[in-house]
Amino acid sequence: MVYTIGKVTMDNQTGGVKRKSDDTTSQGFTPVYDMVKAVGSKLSILTAKSLKGFMLNLSVDAEDSEYLNLHGKRFKDPVTNFILKFVILTSTPNRELGYYNNVFKASETHSSFFEESRLQQYIWKKSITSGRPAICPSVANLSMFDTVNSARLMWFFLRKVNTDPTTAYVFHFLLNSSKINESGIGLLVMPTITQSTTLEHFLALDEGSVFFGKVITEDDKYYAISNVFAQIVRLFIEIGVIHFDLHPRNIMIYLTPDNEIKTLLIDFGRASNIMNGEPDTHLNILQKEELILKKKKYYDYFLHNAPSNDIKEIEKLKYMQTVIDYIAETEFLINNPKYYRDGRTYQMSWYAKYREYYDLTDTSTILEYARLFINAFDILAEMAVLDGNRTGIASTTIQAYERNGSFINLDNPDGFNSFIVPFPEPIPMRVPIDEIQFSAPRVFLPPPLDERLIPANVTAQPLLPPVPSNVNAESLLPPVPEEAVPSNVDAEPLLPHAPEEAVSSNVKAESLLPPVSEVPVPPVPEVPGPSNVDGGTKQTRTRVTRKNKRHKTNKRKKSKTKKNKRNQNKNTKKKRKN
Repeated sequence: MVYTIGKVTMDNQTGGVKRKSDDTTSQGFTPVYDMVKAVGSKLSILTAKSLKGFMLNLSVDAEDSEYLNLHGKRFKDPVTNFILKFVILTSTPNRELGYYNNVFKASETHSSFFEESRLQQYIWKKSITSGRPAICPSVANLSMFDTVNSARLMWFFLRKVNTDPTTAYVFHFLLNSSKINESGIGLLVMPTITQSTTLEHFLALDEGSVFFGKVITEDDKYYAISNVFAQIVRLFIEIGVIHFDLHPRNIMIYLTPDNEIKTLLIDFGRASNIMNGEPDTHLNILQKEELILKKKKYYDYFLHNAPSNDIKEIEKLKYMQTVIDYIAETEFLINNPKYYRDGRTYQMSWYAKYREYYDLTDTSTILEYARLFINAFDILAEMAVLDGNRTGIASTTIQAYERNGSFINLDNPDGFNSFIVPFPEPIPMRVPIDEIQFSAPRVFLPPPLDERLIPANVTAQPLLPPVPSNVNAESLLPPVPEEAVPSNVDAEPLLPHAPEEAVSSNVKAESLLPPVSEVPVPPVPEVPGPSNVDGGTKQTRTRVTRKNKRHKTNKRKKSKTKKNKRNQNKNTKKKRKN
């Protein structure tokens, strides 16, 4: 089936990016925040099939872009398309996050995500000097957020994509995964490779398919593969890096404005810099030293023979096969025992199809596959050999851009800690502070206290402080007849008034209480208990449970059965004597 891929555009975003302004005060996530917040910006998901990353596309208008694209040795055109890579950051590596659309996802650590970004920027800077083509995209921005700021970041993106449920589902998954303590979100921003697709997709195109306006032929596919071979070898012998995750989805094929097919390598999360002299998760020091010797041997041979045109095609063929075989074998020896453990699976297994061409029976196909390596050597010579006629950005200019903030500087001595940033948006308030109307608080008074419950020797404290007054409080009480109160009896205003004949000097106050019901109450037996502190006895009630009763009955039954057995024995003895 013939396909048509993409819309033709003259926007060439492959050289790299720098900030429009060198204002160092607006660093961190602020430039990306300003672009996403713009009205004309759009977000869409690209892929989430990798183990750890979620790739999204951000498109902005030219006037809203914060970055410029590199053409030759000048940065001039605004970058309008970006790739946003989101990952979950945890203190421990490879924490299981569950499944997203049937794809198992895991987390990264802050240091591994930072090292991936730093390695990618290092490869880009080394590869573009003197006007040479880039091996990978550059890094525009790197930001890492803690748990609280990650939640605010995700709600910011969810408000942006609230009409797109597919993209919103990505941010919901990231939001839920970052709620765990010591978790966060990392964001890597790169320029989008315009007019591009993956090697896997490109090779699946039928002959005659339209690729951004260019009709694809079989020769175009062979040229793309040769270009990929050249970039893989160049990454090793020139930069000193081995990519341990080179499957066809991490290789990009793009079309230049001149209708030329070029390639880039992406996703350096599982790559190793053999020149840094430090062990990593893939290689130890001894392995790196061995690889450095091989790199020097292959690079010296290339520099000695590539500039001259006298090298034979068979030597080009053998050289490219030898170097790529060594890279693929190294990747197999590291990855298979670590991830697959089946003795045959590795990420560059797609390469074996072109390497084992001698097993084919078709002579024309054998010659075409052999031509792939010969052309790859010629492309490598064009890429890697320094040419005085090229005009490109100098290494001193790159360093100056890093100092003034135009380039992201990932060689900061503070490491990844300098890239843990806050979310720039202030915390919103639902109601402005100056519009809130404050009213007097509502006070709930306690219910009135029954004064009869207060003991005679306790004075009730007033609920409110006393108010000075010249009025005698006793004058406010109702008058009591003088003849009803004898001289030797205190007035009890809290008790109800009794009839006059009941009030006398020998009358007790208890007789004034209402009579108790005349129903007879059986007396409670007194059980002697432990003595109180006052010298009296404390009445306690012995609790007899059913278990105790049963226990006693069981003892009685046992005693009866023993007596019965004795009587039976006596009777039997008497019978025997008789």
